[in-house]
Amino acid sequence: MDLPLLLVVVASLSSALIVGRMTRGILFWSAGMDQETQVRAAARSREWRWPSDMHKYAQGKAWMKDVGVLGLAVMQRLLKDTQTERPLTVLALMINTVSAVLLFMVARIYWNTAVGLYVVLLYLGCFWPYQIVLLGGFQGLATMLLLGFVRCLQQVEGGAGEGVWWFVAAGALIGATMFASASGRKFLPLAWGAFLYSQRHLMAPLGGGRHGWESLAQGIGPALVAGVAVLAVAVSLFAMFRRVLFRRLVAAIYFERAPGALNRLIKARAQQPLEEYLRKEGPVTWGVTALGAGLVGYLVLCVALTRAASFYLAHGLILTGFCLAVLFFAAPDVVWNVKGYLSYWQAAARWTHYPLYKEFFATVGRTIRPGEMRLGPRWLLPFFWRTVPFHLVAYLLSLGTMLYVMCSAGREPYDVWETAGIALLSLSPILYGELTHSPQCSRPYFPALLGILLAIGHAGFLVEQRLPPEARLAWWGGAVALAGISAGWNLWVFLTDLWPARMAATWLNEALKSRGIHAFSTYDTPYNKSFLGVWPPQLREQFEIRYLRTLREVADGYVVVPSTSSKSFDMSTDDWAITHGDFDVDPELNRLLESKAIARYAVASFKTVASSRMWVQEHDVTSYRDLILKEVGELDRRWRGRAWILDGKRLAADLAHRPSPVEPSGEGQGATRMLKG
Repeated sequence: MDLPLLLVVVASLSSALIVGRMTRGILFWSAGMDQETQVRAAARSREWRWPSDMHKYAQGKAWMKDVGVLGLAVMQRLLKDTQTERPLTVLALMINTVSAVLLFMVARIYWNTAVGLYVVLLYLGCFWPYQIVLLGGFQGLATMLLLGFVRCLQQVEGGAGEGVWWFVAAGALIGATMFASASGRKFLPLAWGAFLYSQRHLMAPLGGGRHGWESLAQGIGPALVAGVAVLAVAVSLFAMFRRVLFRRLVAAIYFERAPGALNRLIKARAQQPLEEYLRKEGPVTWGVTALGAGLVGYLVLCVALTRAASFYLAHGLILTGFCLAVLFFAAPDVVWNVKGYLSYWQAAARWTHYPLYKEFFATVGRTIRPGEMRLGPRWLLPFFWRTVPFHLVAYLLSLGTMLYVMCSAGREPYDVWETAGIALLSLSPILYGELTHSPQCSRPYFPALLGILLAIGHAGFLVEQRLPPEARLAWWGGAVALAGISAGWNLWVFLTDLWPARMAATWLNEALKSRGIHAFSTYDTPYNKSFLGVWPPQLREQFEIRYLRTLREVADGYVVVPSTSSKSFDMSTDDWAITHGDFDVDPELNRLLESKAIARYAVASFKTVASSRMWVQEHDVTSYRDLILKEVGELDRRWRGRAWILDGKRLAADLAHRPSPVEPSGEGQGATRMLKG
């Protein structure tokens, strides 16, 4: 019996079952968000003829999430639920469980069982993967597929089965990773590093080994040199004549004189003149040129590393699997679907919400310019210290350990290169995000967790191999203690911050029913969209809901007050919240919140995503306002960030003895928005 593997399976499965039980009845985190659209698209899976048909119903919200939406459709059928978020949550928990098991299997083979168990402890003892689960994100799916890719490479390296099919399977998995999440592309350097490591026995750098430069004239060396030369000439010619070639090709496509499927690249001929398409010459041709030059550079590097035929055969097999994955998700109209995919890739790579806040920042004396809000370490360090502080400490200590071992006596040149490469690869998800101007918020940087665990695992392995017993015992003692403290802190954050904030709308329903409340008053405002706005129609119909403008209108009964903070990530793209700020159109409510007297009238209150120190990091602007500008304070989190059920009778009795403050302005009246229907 493989006891360590069994322990990992039981631990990961138990955590999934516990979180699954805790999230029963979970609702969408906000009305009209991506997850709701994906659930609706998956619910129509019986109408799909091909997997790509999901895009007909997903309103652009399934691009680069194809694998997740397909898995969601399967889970909906298993659970017989096509309306709620429950299948999405269960799917994400299953993915997280498989990821933990794969992580242990990969780590045990790369290093040893002890390191594998330690790395899994850090993974399962981190709230970040469960934050992805609670949000219904597919970043965990990309993580699982990347780990599957690595496991396939390990199978080949270990000589298990037929290497051909493991390489094809690896290619299919890394291809599926690109269709799992927009964050999946940050795993590409890690995938490349894993592949090179699996081929290390074939490496014979030029100038070294028995053959050195002579190997270029042996075996497939001449063919490789010739192939690189031909490709380099082709790229050079395209760069010289790219404008002419582009114009001729576009004209041929526009007038449907191009070969076969290329003619489907343009489908709006009746609406757009030819000149409109010709204006795209610059970005397209420069992109193709850069891609070609990058390919030439990569082939030169490969030739410099090895001239072994099996190395290039492995590339071809992985590429075959990759293309099979693309065909699976893009068929039958492959050209058109790949075009849509690439369009989303380009848009998502540089998407930022700062332009939405241009006028807001202008009112406080700040100017938003393109590219200005790349904060680099100014944001990265506070973010990781907020999100994974103990993992960050372990990571820095691991880098120090790796540096110490690398500089110690008796090292081999290979050890230096391996350690330096792993250190760089561990940072690659972050570097990729920064170089591609990824939004600086939580979800896009989730792949960094795997990079952190890579460095920690390798450091643990070096300690096992290179340090004396006394130092080894001290290092592991400190590492285990740190992991234990980390697990306790992460559990506390999950139980007191992440989980209750996501369950606010569900708990509101339960609190009302447990008190026998069937009618209540509330504000007709967009601030209710993440609270009452996520209630399904059949649930809302069970209550009589009255809408008010001010608490002065309340005579008895109960009042439901949503969070009123504009610094919450669920309000981060709402036009009114961006323009006007906090919901402050009721002077009586403002007085209660600012004086903190609202607690005297509350029969229940709930944390929401607006009161969370972690959920605010899910949006680039709100994270910036929290970590950099320090604008999210106690009033926002403890008072404006909470939702409340107020005793209307008691509130009315007290308000009757108070003078009426200034009535809401006409501008405030514009904050209301119907939630009925």
